[in-house]
Amino acid sequence: MLKTIAAGLLGAALSAGAANAAVLWDFQETGGDVVGIFAGSLDLSGAGSAGAGGLPFDLFSASDAAAIQSDSTGSFDTYEFDAAPANFGTDGLTLATSGTGDAFAVLGANSGNEVGVPTGYASGQALAGTLTFANQTFAALGVTPGSYVFSLPNDTITVRFGPTAPVPLPATLPLLLAGFGGLALLRRRRAG
Repeated sequence: MLKTIAAGLLGAALSAGAANAAVLWDFQETGGDVVGIFAGSLDLSGAGSAGAGGLPFDLFSASDAAAIQSDSTGSFDTYEFDAAPANFGTDGLTLATSGTGDAFAVLGANSGNEVGVPTGYASGQALAGTLTFANQTFAALGVTPGSYVFSLPNDTITVRFGPTAPVPLPATLPLLLAGFGGLALLRRRRAG
């Protein structure tokens, strides 16, 4: 009985914090460079197709809220955002020193209001890659540090610039720990 209750409490606590699929593109100043690493997956159901597009190079534009990581083909399938930030700051176009991984692009409200994914991408597939800007800083790129959210009908993409904040405890964790403590105390009383 106690095992069943404990398993139920643990399952409830873990499922309470479950998140939907999403992509986080995290840019940090590191070792004199700016490096952006993205990972996640997207649910594109309900998103309007904007066709195909692409660029054969990697770039960034703070004034247009645009970041593009191309692959060897330079092509993307594009989908429309429900909402997108207008910019990440003030500066214009900067070519990346290098990029790796999947083709992926975010184009803000000033530059098309679209997300670019690898040609033939199916919802839920993993996306991952990097963009590196050697010998750059956020200031040189014209970036205003913070988090910027691009919204699709059933998902989000967050582009974050700057130090990451500590992750807060889920609200259910203290309650779960108190419940386990109470169960342990009850078990001790019954045994003794």
